[in-house]
Order: sequence, then C-alpha cells, then structure tokens
Amino acid sequence: SKAATKIVSFFEAVTKDLVMNLMKQNEREKLDLTKDLMGEKEREKLDLTNRITKLENDVKDRTELLLRSKGMCNVRGALEFIRSTNRLQDKIISFREPTDNVLTRLTQDERFISYLNQTCSLNNSQYKDVEGCVGGLYYTALKKKLRGHDNDVEIYARDWSVNEVLALGALLRYYNILYYYYDDQGDLAEYPYKLAKYPYKLAEYTYNPAMETTKLATVVMWYDDKIGHRRHVV
Repeated sequence: SKAATKIVSFFEAVTKDLVMNLMKQNEREKLDLTKDLMGEKEREKLDLTNRITKLENDVKDRTELLLRSKGMCNVRGALEFIRSTNRLQDKIISFREPTDNVLTRLTQDERFISYLNQTCSLNNSQYKDVEGCVGGLYYTALKKKLRGHDNDVEIYARDWSVNEVLALGALLRYYNILYYYYDDQGDLAEYPYKLAKYPYKLAEYTYNPAMETTKLATVVMWYDDKIGHRRHVV
C-alpha cells in the first residue's frame, strides 16, 4: 500500500541520514585524532630537538672547559719554567720555595720592574694593580686539576682578571714564551694590550712543555698582532 511505502521510504531516509551523520562524525573524530597525534608528534619532536640542543651545548661547554683547563695547565707549566729559569740564572732560590714566592720576588728585579712599568704606561694601567697580580698567577693556574702536554700556552680571558691578563702577557713576553689569547667568547683573538719592546735577540732558556725540558739557545723574537708572541730558535 501507499502508506506502507511511505513508511518504508521515511525509515530509509532516516537511516540514510543517520548513517551519513555517523560517517561525518567518524570522519571528524578521525581528523581530530589525526590532529592530536600530529600535535603530540610535533611536541615530541620539539622536546627531542631541545634535548639534543641541550646535550650539544653541554658537550660544547665541557669541551671548552677541558680546553681552557689544558690551556691553564700549560700556563702553570710556563710559570714553573720561569721559576726554574730564575734558579738556573744563579739566583738564590730553594727547590722547595713556592713558585708564587719566586714570582713575587721577580717584581723586585730592576729589569722586570722597568719592563712592567713601560707596559703599564702603554696601556694607561696602574703599575701597583698589575704588579700586585704577579705573585698570585701561579695559584690561579694551580686551581685547575688537569695538566696539559701541548706545545701551546693559552690565555683564556674568562679565567683571569683584566690586570692578571696584562701581568701574564707581560711576564710571558719577558721570558720569550709563545702564547695564544682567547677572548670572552672563547675565540682566538689578538692580545688586547700593548707590550713594551724587549731585546729581540738574546741567550735565553727556551720553554718546551711537550718535552718538559729546557735548553740554552739563541732566541729570535718577533710579534704577531693576530695571535700573540711567536719565537724562532736558532
């Protein structure tokens, strides 16, 4: 009958609409789930990226610390060399006398006083402030526990005060010791201070931290604005 046909058609239409709505709802849920999964993956990716960056920075910091420590230890070796040089020059220094004491006594040497005074004048620095740092340089270097064996003495600005950098540069120049200077960012840079002129050719003990020995030689000195002081032994 017509009535029965209409009822069937009605239920078919309702069923069709219900199915369509369910399909649409299912698609929306799938889309929402996909978005949630993508968002979660992005968050995981970002978190992983941040962790990798943090680890890379940590490795970089630890590597820099290791290099700075090695450079500091080479400074220590250079200062120990200066102590032995003073003794080899027939100055009355006991083997047991602390290196800091030897450096402090060096500030009473007329030639060194004159050289340090000239260097301070070139940089408009107070002599007493710079001279007062000399005796404590070895203690500062000693605080690092690692010991380097490379040929290079490296001054890292982060490890020293301004006056210590000037005192250390002057001291190493005075004893014809090659060194490299690194700025606050840890980059190789030009030594930031002017150093007084010193006789370019003289008999001197040369420093070789790799061999940990000294030898008497004629040392020819010259200045390199980019990396500090180089020497050539002939």
